[in-house]
Amino acid sequence: VASGDSRVLTLGVDWKDAQPAWLPDGRRLVVSARRRAGEPAGLHLLDLAPDGAVTRSPLTQPRARDDSQPAPSPDGTFVVFVREEHLLRVDLADGRVRRLTGGMKRERSPRFLRPGRIVCAWSEGKRHGIDAIDAEGKSREPLAEGGAFYRTLAPSPDGRFLAATLTWDAGFRPLDALVGSQKEEVRLLDASGRELAR
Repeated sequence: VASGDSRVLTLGVDWKDAQPAWLPDGRRLVVSARRRAGEPAGLHLLDLAPDGAVTRSPLTQPRARDDSQPAPSPDGTFVVFVREEHLLRVDLADGRVRRLTGGMKRERSPRFLRPGRIVCAWSEGKRHGIDAIDAEGKSREPLAEGGAFYRTLAPSPDGRFLAATLTWDAGFRPLDALVGSQKEEVRLLDASGRELAR
């Protein structure tokens, strides 16, 4: 960041890598990786050596659908991710994969709040919202619910705010329709899901 210099970490030859997420140690990345188009993407751990070498270790091996949107835990012991529109976690120590959510809600964009709770956006039919759950998938707490479809979430480092990408809102005002078609925008929400600014 200071110098603006960049270097290639992966060449995109053997694996096509996307959606990088840093582990807290600042030297490892988790990516969603696939060998070729049409194959399911799994999660890989990339260990970045000071000399520029990158060691790759597969974490998950999905059979049909992609493993995507990785979110490492604050302590760096596991990674939460999305598979088939539900949240799962993989423990880095033993590679064990566990499902955190199920049912009719389709979750996306998991991110960690302090102290270790997970926030995610969801959709169920025409309803959309944001929920917080614990690291075991329990103690689900609704933060927002309605017609607003939030595509991605980004908690502030102190956990007091959420920056959310609003893709569309079923509850828009008629004046919005006169002004023009709705476009994606970033909204600032407080930790309880209340809108503060656009």
